[in-house]
Amino acid sequence: MHNTGVEIMRLASLGLGIPENTFDYMFASKPCSTFRIMHYPPWDGSPPDNAKIEDGKVLITPDHTDTNFLTLLARFGYKGLEVLTQDNEWAEIETRPGSLVMNIGDTLSRMMGGRFKATRHRVIDIGVDRYSVPFFMSPNFEVDVGIDLMSKALGEKKEYTPEKYGHYALRRIKYEKKYFEYRDLPDIK
Repeated sequence: MHNTGVEIMRLASLGLGIPENTFDYMFASKPCSTFRIMHYPPWDGSPPDNAKIEDGKVLITPDHTDTNFLTLLARFGYKGLEVLTQDNEWAEIETRPGSLVMNIGDTLSRMMGGRFKATRHRVIDIGVDRYSVPFFMSPNFEVDVGIDLMSKALGEKKEYTPEKYGHYALRRIKYEKKYFEYRDLPDIK
């Protein structure tokens, strides 16, 4: 999955007209990527009121964007993943055998000056156990994510505030997104 992500970023670089290896240094040594197995069981009994949304649907995972750089997701044919379209409508992602779903994360969007938009998505209860395997591609903890890579690659001088990926990611998941599993992280300086 790591090699696939690196290749996708090389192809994206070529498509943007910037050097092919623009992103390589971020993932060459000790990336903070994670590979998870996700199990989404159906609600046992009646779901809580805050899980019920439009059209009688029930949420398992509320809408969000991923903090990381790029997410590659194997879905095994399960339905239930929806993305927010440019028209501000939720659309179900069709399943295709042998394919991956790719989401742009907040970090990549930030480093490209918004040229790529982070993918807002959610998971709907489909009434049966659902599984997916996401690979959250993230750079090295020490990589400066404050820089606008698009401007840098084009040789434009743009002022910015340096920020290490690790500090940025921990701040986002603890304070801004308030993920329950990260509530006990120490404060970031």
